[in-house]
Amino acid sequence: MSITLYHVSFDLNEPLHKEFSPRIPSNVMSEEDDRIPRICFSDSIQGCIRAICGYPKIDSEYVDIIVWKHEFKSNEYLFDWNYLYLKNLVPDAAVTHEYWYTKEIILHGDIYRISNIKYRTFYIFQNKYKGSILNILSQYIEFDSDFENSDPCWIINEWVPNHLPLNKDSIIKRVEEELSHIEDEKEDNENSTLIYRKIFEKEPPVKKVVDYQYIDMIVSCQMHKII
Repeated sequence: MSITLYHVSFDLNEPLHKEFSPRIPSNVMSEEDDRIPRICFSDSIQGCIRAICGYPKIDSEYVDIIVWKHEFKSNEYLFDWNYLYLKNLVPDAAVTHEYWYTKEIILHGDIYRISNIKYRTFYIFQNKYKGSILNILSQYIEFDSDFENSDPCWIINEWVPNHLPLNKDSIIKRVEEELSHIEDEKEDNENSTLIYRKIFEKEPPVKKVVDYQYIDMIVSCQMHKII
């Protein structure tokens, strides 16, 4: 079964007709694989933008980008977003729908103008936290197998806002409380800890770190081809 995928760049100096070779991206995120050379694609232009920078932070009313598009008729050398997500190769693949192609390819691109960009915060969870998130949701709704084939990113980012909008903030708060850990005290903080104890005669507040990521990402825009 064929699938159309996209690759984009904000560098308008790149050639529209270009040969791509698999490589390790320079902007790999925390916990993303940094060993397998690949060419990154997404099943939408917005997905490509999410994978690069979340959303374009611009001062003008629009931004121009190069868009390369290709219809893949075979899955040979192609790894889909679900595989990358479940194998923990790309932590945000469930949000960006990133695909990897691991062979050279020649593509012809066009320049698109993007405007009216809207964005919101997306939460990025590893699949291992799905059970914890479903347990939190069970305190708001009754469900059986509704989420059997759904990933935790989709559940929190898409399902909750659409089905439980009035409870969204409290659900996010519960997620923050349950999916976090206490940061270990580092040696360079020991002196400040001692000073805090001496001044206030009590232990300093515990610093908790969430076990997931969150970032502002594009949700909609207007776009049209200019070249």
